[in-house]
Amino acid sequence: MIYPLLLTFIALVILLYFEYKNDRSGAYLTKPLASFCFLWAAFNLNLFQLNLLNEILIMALIFCFIGDVLLLPKSKSFFKIGILTFLAGHVAFIGAFFQLDTGINFQALTMGLILTALIGFLAGRWMWPYLTRNFKIPIIFYITIISLMVSSSLGVIANGASPYFLMAALMFYFSDLFVARNRFVAPGFINRLIGLPLYYGAVYLFIYTFSTLQK
Repeated sequence: MIYPLLLTFIALVILLYFEYKNDRSGAYLTKPLASFCFLWAAFNLNLFQLNLLNEILIMALIFCFIGDVLLLPKSKSFFKIGILTFLAGHVAFIGAFFQLDTGINFQALTMGLILTALIGFLAGRWMWPYLTRNFKIPIIFYITIISLMVSSSLGVIANGASPYFLMAALMFYFSDLFVARNRFVAPGFINRLIGLPLYYGAVYLFIYTFSTLQK
């Protein structure tokens, strides 16, 4: 995994430079490259081997890659489609958790849902005044699904799965908060500076942790 990870790091540093300079043409080149590399990493770690867990995981990663491309334009239409694409990715991650041999601890999942519901309510209330009518329902639905993804990760680690699953899920969750802050509340480079490393770190942590389960 070292070579795709290194290339992602280099592409991410260059991407952040282009974001700082507000150079969209540079971002159009470097962000797809950084995201393609996590598919390369998954391939190198044998996650493209045919079994149901891997197939669901690869689907999640492909949705993330497509979502990354769709979020590049400033268009509201592309952004909305990107939200739906990442939402599909989170549904796939949830499906992957349910395929783990550990199973899901539903008591822990319920506790996670209560905690993430509180965080989601606060996040939704924070964003609500800035959302146009067309985005309110998609954002509510997105917060619900990513909260279920985080709660599912808590459910599997309660049954003995790696705590890295929860770490990756939380990193993904908070990276999305910075995406929302940048899009709706307070646009600025600081959102990408924090959010993008969190996002790529989350994806690579998912890939690494799922790869340790390969037989």
